[in-house]
Parts: sequence; C-alpha cells; structure tokens
Amino acid sequence: MNIFNTLAKTDTDLSTVIPDLAERWEVSPDAKMYTFFLRKNVKWHDGQPFTGRDVVFTFSRDLLNPNQVKSRFEGIKGADDFKNAKTDKLAGIELVDDFTVRISLDDPDANFLVDQRDQRNVILPEHILSDVKPDQVLNSDFAVKSPIGTGPYKFVQYVTDQFAEFEAFPDYFKGKPKIDHMIMKRLDANVAEAQVESGEVDLVLRLNPIEYERLSKVASLNLFSVPSPGHTSLIFNLTQPRMQDKRVRQAIYYAIDRKGIIQALFNGRATLRNGAPPGLDGYSDLNPYDYDQKRTSITPRHSDSPTTRLSRPFPRSGQLFSSN
Repeated sequence: MNIFNTLAKTDTDLSTVIPDLAERWEVSPDAKMYTFFLRKNVKWHDGQPFTGRDVVFTFSRDLLNPNQVKSRFEGIKGADDFKNAKTDKLAGIELVDDFTVRISLDDPDANFLVDQRDQRNVILPEHILSDVKPDQVLNSDFAVKSPIGTGPYKFVQYVTDQFAEFEAFPDYFKGKPKIDHMIMKRLDANVAEAQVESGEVDLVLRLNPIEYERLSKVASLNLFSVPSPGHTSLIFNLTQPRMQDKRVRQAIYYAIDRKGIIQALFNGRATLRNGAPPGLDGYSDLNPYDYDQKRTSITPRHSDSPTTRLSRPFPRSGQLFSSN
C-alpha cells in the first residue's frame, strides 16, 4: 500500500469507506451499477498520467489472472464470455470518459464498493503491463524489479529476506509524504526488539506482548498497546461425525482455561473473544463456556444420529483470544 492505491480506502475509524483514486462514486438503487469519478491530478511514479483506462485494464486483466482460482470481479456483466475468450472486451465495464468508469454487475452486490478497499484491488498501470501476458506478470520486471504505482512511495530496491527500500514520491496527489526515506526490514522478534532499543530502527510492529512490561521501562521508546487483528482459535471440522455433536464442541470449550492462558502467556494483555474475530462485536448472548473441568466428560447417547445439528446458529470457529 506504500506503492499502490485503490479506488476507495478505509478511514481512520476502520469502517467508513472514503475516496482514494476515485474522488466520488454513484451507486444505482438496485446495487447493480457503480460509477466511479476519478481524480484528475494523479500520476504514476514514472510521470505518466493515471486515467480510467488503468481501471478498465486492472479489472479486465484480473479475470485472466491464471494464478488465482476465482477472480473477485466475476460478478461483472460479461465476465464469463471475456474469461473464456468469447469476446475481447468486458461488457460490464464502460469507459464513459478519461476519468469516469461505469461498472455493471449481473446481480445486486452491496459489498462491491466495500471490496474496493481491499489491497488485492490496487489499480495497475496499463501502459506498462498491457504488453505483458497474464501468465508472465509474476516474472516481469514490474513484479520483481521495478514496480510502478501511484502511491506515496516509490520503490528503490529489495534485498531478499533483509529489507525493502522506498523514497517519497514528490508528485503524490495527496502531497509529498513527510518521511522522505523508508527502509522496511524483516526481522525476528528478538532482533527487532534489540534494534529498536538501540535506536537502529525507529518503528517496530507486532512485538511479543510478554515484552511489554520490560520495554515500557525503556526511556527512549514510545510504546503503544492496541487491539490486534490477529487471533488464536480452534476451528471445528463439522464434516467429522464426532464434531457434529455439539456436546463435544462444548466439552472442548469447557476443557480449555482461556483466561489462564491469557494471564500466563500474555500477562493479561489479550482479549477473550466469544465467537467473533477482532474488529467485530462478538456475540454477547452466547454461552462463554468458562473453564470447568467437571463439564468436560461426555456420556455417549447411542440414539444420536451422526448428523445431529443445532437448532440455532453456532460459530464454526471457536475464538480463543486476541493479543494486544
């Protein structure tokens, strides 16, 4: 995301959809037509202007990408015919003018706009990739040596398994970034901790929570503890007959002291989740199945069918905890 942009992005509240390459959009009442009005002051890192042709190219080319099982744009009208080479133009994408793109879908899709925030949907440069065959993109100079984007930073170099280097793009449409030069390293956690303590690096993300108390005493550091999007969980395979018995799943919950794990391994710096990943509110009405050894044994009921189902929805994923 340092190099590329999407049509829309997420605001700092982590939920509101706001403009990025598109300065605004219109959605039909039936959620089958999306019209994006693009910014007119955007440049690619090589100085070429960004236009709606790049959007049309990106969406169309994604359908031909041989490195994925299913394209995220298969709901666009005419996608099947285009993907199967029955036509050389994707019917559901219209370049109204250089800075307006209209997209028509086969079926209503209220998530189509939201999906444009996803990192997978970065817009790519037609003038660089149009002559590169879809099955050759991953081996092209664009992919392995010199990616060109519209984002705040230009790519400088990548040293395998060591670091990636970037420099601020002075013509970035939102203004030149305040940090002129940036190096992103790939480090083991203990090495990262040592280097941030010594001042060799300025910012470290996702440190081990058990180091929080020690690092909080280092005068030269500003330490922040925030909810993590990551989580540790158990996933029940409901195709297995014994997992289809809800009592088995409940017994597993009762057998695991999740609060004890949080306290022992993370010094209390984690949040117990109840059936929902971090970022969502969870299900406050569900039984939390607190640790209870007395309820971990199950007496088989021979009359049970192996296809026994619950009478109410039950989460397939048993969320354990999310660390800070």
